[in-house]
Amino acid sequence: NNSATFVLGESELIPIFNMFLKNLRILLNFPEIHYKDLTIVPPYTHYGAADWEWDHQLRVRTKANIETSVFKLGSLYDLIAQQKHMVVPTRITSKCSASISYLESINSKNTAIVDNEPERLFVNIFHSSVNALRVAESAFFDESMDATLFYPVEHE
Repeated sequence: NNSATFVLGESELIPIFNMFLKNLRILLNFPEIHYKDLTIVPPYTHYGAADWEWDHQLRVRTKANIETSVFKLGSLYDLIAQQKHMVVPTRITSKCSASISYLESINSKNTAIVDNEPERLFVNIFHSSVNALRVAESAFFDESMDATLFYPVEHE
């Protein structure tokens, strides 16, 4: 049984790790910089992502969370407006109110002037957007809405 051990040196591993990091950055949706015909990827000289890349991620995901929350709440409103006979359970209205409160808190935090810790404030805004989305989706997909949706008008 001949088993050979292969050891790659640092110079042989660098291209492999660069490819891995490039794919990981794509998976995490870290931006590439496009300038004219060039695509510039930040150098992999430090551990993790640069501060501006994390900032970009937080902003993009916060925006997506807010937009999705508003869409879910709007869709739920449209459904209820179309189905005049539909009775909306209290827990659904509570969830909708909570989601709206999170969205309003984002607005108030966003307009606040913070001198000492703007990074911390933006992380709080991101967390509020996550909570707004979580509660809006919970209201939108609540199973108690199914029973009221198919309740015939003639049985009111």
